[in-house]
Amino acid sequence: SSSAADLARARTLNATVATAPDLVYVITNGEGDLRLAWRTDVRGPMVHDTVFVDAISGEVAARHPHIQPARNRTTYSGGDVTNQNVPSTLVGSEGSPPTEAIAKLNYDSTGTVYDCYKTLFARDSYDNLGAELIAYVNVTQNGGAFNNAFWDGVEMVYGTGDGVEFANFVRALDVTAHEMTHAVIEKSAGLVYQVESGALNEATADILGVTCEHFKTQTITANTWKIGEDIYTPATPGDALRYMNNPTLDGPIYNNQISSTDYYPERLKLAAGEQPGGNNDQGYVHFNSGIANLAFYLMVQGGKHPRNKTPHQVGGSGIDKASKIWYRALNNYMTANTTFAQARAATETASNDLYPGQTKTTISMAWATVGVGAVPTTDISPPAITITAPTKGATVAPGFIVTANAYDDQGVLKVEFAIDGQVVGTSTTPPYTYTSEPLAPGPHLVEATAFDGINKTSDSAMVNIVDPVCGNTCTEDQTCDMTTGTCVDKPEEDGGGCCSTSGDNAVSSLVLFAGLGLVLRRRRRR
Repeated sequence: SSSAADLARARTLNATVATAPDLVYVITNGEGDLRLAWRTDVRGPMVHDTVFVDAISGEVAARHPHIQPARNRTTYSGGDVTNQNVPSTLVGSEGSPPTEAIAKLNYDSTGTVYDCYKTLFARDSYDNLGAELIAYVNVTQNGGAFNNAFWDGVEMVYGTGDGVEFANFVRALDVTAHEMTHAVIEKSAGLVYQVESGALNEATADILGVTCEHFKTQTITANTWKIGEDIYTPATPGDALRYMNNPTLDGPIYNNQISSTDYYPERLKLAAGEQPGGNNDQGYVHFNSGIANLAFYLMVQGGKHPRNKTPHQVGGSGIDKASKIWYRALNNYMTANTTFAQARAATETASNDLYPGQTKTTISMAWATVGVGAVPTTDISPPAITITAPTKGATVAPGFIVTANAYDDQGVLKVEFAIDGQVVGTSTTPPYTYTSEPLAPGPHLVEATAFDGINKTSDSAMVNIVDPVCGNTCTEDQTCDMTTGTCVDKPEEDGGGCCSTSGDNAVSSLVLFAGLGLVLRRRRRR
C-alpha cells in the first residue's frame, strides 16, 4: 500500500504529499470496468487529486481531480515559416480571447478540442498535464500564401491558404483537432513518422480529429468522414482533402499522387534499399493512412469494403465506443514503431478492456476487411437472410426473379437459391438475385440460403406460377395490353381473348392462337 502512495505521488505533477491508501473498488473509463485499487489523495502546488492504483498491475487505474483544470490557450497571428524575421503578434490568451475573426475561430476550436479530450478521454491537454496550447495563425511562406498546417513539437501552426487550393486552415475544426492529435500522439505512443507507424500516426490524427468534430456536432453525416471539407478547394462545394469512408477518393496526396490506398496488400512500400525521406513522403505515410482510416470508419458505421476487396460484412459499434477503443490502444498499447498488424492487436486488446464480449468481433472484422489479418477464427453467429421478392404466396410468371438480403458480422460468402429442394443458382455479391428457368404452372417452394464459412441460414417463400399462355381471359368489353399482359377496358375495340401475364408471352401466345384459329370469339362493337 505504501508503494501505491509513492507511485501516485510520482505520477502526479507537482505532488508532494499523499495520504495513506485504502483498498477500494473503482469504476474506470466510465464504462463499468470495476477494478480493485489502492485509493490515495495527493496534494501539491495547484494540485489535489484522488488517485487509484490498480492493486494487481500497479498502474494508475483512475484519477479524480478536485481542482478543475482550465484551458490554457495562447494565440499569435502572423509569422512566416521560411523567414524568422517576419514578426507575429500575441492576439489572445486564456480569458482574453482574440478579436480578429480568424484568430478567434482558432481560439474557440482549440477550446473545443481540449474539451473533447478532457470529456471523452479524461486527458488534460495534449500531455495530460495541462500544457499550454500555443497556436500561430495567418502564417505565410516566403511572404506569400502557405498551404499547410502542422504541429512542430511545441506549437500548432496554421497557414493562410491561397484561396484556390485551400482556404485559411483555421476554418476547419477537424484540421485543428488533427494537429493537436499529433501532439497527443507524440506524448503517448510516440508513433515514428515514417512507413507503417507514420501511416498510423496520420490516420490517428484523422480518427481522433473526426471524433472531436463529432463531439461538437453530436451528429454523423457524410461530412463527418471528410477531412478538410471546409477548406479544400473553396470554389468546389462538397469535396474534401480525404475521405475516410472511401480513401481512393482522396485528393492529391504527395507529389501529385492521387488518392490513398484502402487495402493493406495494395499499400505502397519502399524499394529495396530505399530509405524514408522527403522524396517519398517518409515512406508513404499519407498514402497508406487510408487503410486505418477506412478500418475506423467500418468500426463505427459497419458495412463492406467500398471496392469489394473482401467479402466481409462488418457490424458497426458506433463512434463513442470505437473512438475510446482507438484512444486506449494509442495510449496503452501502441509504441513508437507499431505496425498495422500490431495496431490491430492493440485495438482488439483495448476493445476487450473496455467492452468485454461486445466489440472485439467488430474491431477484428474491420481490420480484416481492409486486408490486415484474417477474419476471427471463432464464428458463433449465423448469417441473417430474408427473401424480399417475390413475397410469400405471390402469383408469378415463369422467369421470375428471386431477390434476397443477407448479412453476417464476418461476411456473407455466398447465397444459394433452390426451387423445390434443388439448388438452381448461387450469388456471391449483393444484391443477391436469381432468375428462374421456366417451370410448370402451380405452387413451387423457393429457398435462399446464406453461408458465412461456418454457419448458414435459410429463408423460403411459396409462390404460384400461372399458365404462361392464358393467365388472364379478357371479356368482350376488354382487350389485351400487349406490353403488360393485362386486360384493359376498351369497349370500342374488338374484345375477348387470352391475355398472358407476360408481355412477351402475350405477343407470342396471341400470334400462336391466331394461326391455329383458336382465338376466343371477337366481334366489332358498333
